[in-house]
Amino acid sequence: MGNAVAAALGEQPKKEVRLTVAQKQTLTDLGFGDKELQALKKYFQRLDENRSGIVSLEMFSEKIGIIAQFVERIFDITNGERGGYLPFMDFALSLWNFCTLDDSELPAALFQCYDRDSNGTLSVAELSALSKDLTPEGRTLGPKLRQALKKFDEILEKQEKMRYEHNMAKAKQRLQSAAGGGSHGLGAEPELDDPAEIRISPEFLLNFLKQNAALGQPLQQFHVLARQDILGNRTWHNIRQKYVQHFVYHCDFG
Repeated sequence: MGNAVAAALGEQPKKEVRLTVAQKQTLTDLGFGDKELQALKKYFQRLDENRSGIVSLEMFSEKIGIIAQFVERIFDITNGERGGYLPFMDFALSLWNFCTLDDSELPAALFQCYDRDSNGTLSVAELSALSKDLTPEGRTLGPKLRQALKKFDEILEKQEKMRYEHNMAKAKQRLQSAAGGGSHGLGAEPELDDPAEIRISPEFLLNFLKQNAALGQPLQQFHVLARQDILGNRTWHNIRQKYVQHFVYHCDFG
């Protein structure tokens, strides 16, 4: 009946979001009630304008009002496998991962998203990607943000300087070896080891963001706006509490 009315009005019918029993149970275990699930489905359907059953994270960013690359990195739990488009279940799980966090947990969550090799530290390349992604499209760089980004650039420059000096030393060593007839006997100097890459720890990033709040502001702002736009702050707090209670209960009696 609803689809017939929509067709008569020249509108495309909303594609209904369907969950398997197992999917609904997973979301229920995470703290979503029927009311929250219905609200989440409606939100998803509003984003799914072409009724494809998937939503664009870029469109989601636009709706929230902050367009930045960190949104896709944080919300795409498939690590880019879906190219920035998520079906309902992945979208719901991504929202849960992000919106149930409190402000103090954001830096650690951000760190994990950019630690692609999962070794507990950020490489210079990973740090560079993080700093670029934290600068939203069209954002004016104020003096504090420019200063914060400059400090990250200094870390990158230090790594490049180390590599340059290392390569120059190796080249000099090869020239000296060639001048000496290419001897590799007892008098030959050992090959220089590659310079250790600078690694950024979670503690460093946490302290850095505390001291340079302007850099982390877009992430905090997106967190606030997303929670308000989807279900509301109080509801996300309650969902987290329900999940914690469920987890504790099953640990005690499961």
